[in-house]
Amino acid sequence: MGQTSLIRMVATLAVVFALVGWLMYSHPTWFSNDSTYTLPVAASVGTPVANPTPARPRPTSTPTTPRVGMTEHLDNIWITPLRVDHSQGADGIVPNIGDEFLVVHLRIVNLSDTDYQVTTSDFQVLDSNGQLDPPLQQDFTRRKLREVQLIPNGHTFGTLVFEAPQGDSAAELLYAPDPLNPSKRKIWRLE
Repeated sequence: MGQTSLIRMVATLAVVFALVGWLMYSHPTWFSNDSTYTLPVAASVGTPVANPTPARPRPTSTPTTPRVGMTEHLDNIWITPLRVDHSQGADGIVPNIGDEFLVVHLRIVNLSDTDYQVTTSDFQVLDSNGQLDPPLQQDFTRRKLREVQLIPNGHTFGTLVFEAPQGDSAAELLYAPDPLNPSKRKIWRLE
């Protein structure tokens, strides 16, 4: 390799590193990974211990992952999963063998200053197998959450039906209205 080739290669690398440094400095969000999907932990059965030490009572705190009945909000859209029913279906709609239907009763309130489009595809269930399940198109409850436009201070009630493994104690309801920004989402445990 000649002297000029070596100088040209070093100069090119210097320009590339300077450009990358400038990009990382001027646009730091391009280089961050906001993806936080994690596999839920299934409940495990512990082994009994002979002569266990008495546990200290711990103060109760707010759970890190909200549960059914707890209201969460995102961009002033307030969502409450009121309850979850476990079902084997009705009207000829049945789950696969080993699965069950999770019927999630939702209340959505628009406390923003603009209209809000309720979209059922914004909701999914993450089961302990690591599967993201969308809501079923058919709803045997006759209370299906309708895709409506909510004006400011408007609200709606309805159900979404998901298929998940039977008895899955680690299933979580995910609300993610912006698929391009994974950090904008809410999660509830469906125990």
